[in-house]
Amino acid sequence: MSKTNKVAASSANSKSQMSDFELSMQAKNQFIVTTMNMSWQLAVVVLVPLLGGHYIDQKFSTGYLFFGIGFVLALIGMSFIVWRQIKLIKPLTQESKKGKNK
Repeated sequence: MSKTNKVAASSANSKSQMSDFELSMQAKNQFIVTTMNMSWQLAVVVLVPLLGGHYIDQKFSTGYLFFGIGFVLALIGMSFIVWRQIKLIKPLTQESKKGKNK
């Protein structure tokens, strides 16, 4: 193999490695954005029903009835948000694995 062929082959390998690196960085960045998005959604889904239930309980003197209902709603909402985010993240991790296996 001549020197120019070796340089060209070396250049092609570095480009494929660079694209793998870029792919993995892109997947990591998307994962971070997705988890940050999930965190504020979870905060809203948990705080609104719990604080709303607490407020209604105090206003109507119902003990912990509406707080308990808010707690159940918060659990259901949290489950839905986590499930939805996992569905969004799963294709990203599969793309990253495909890039590493090449």
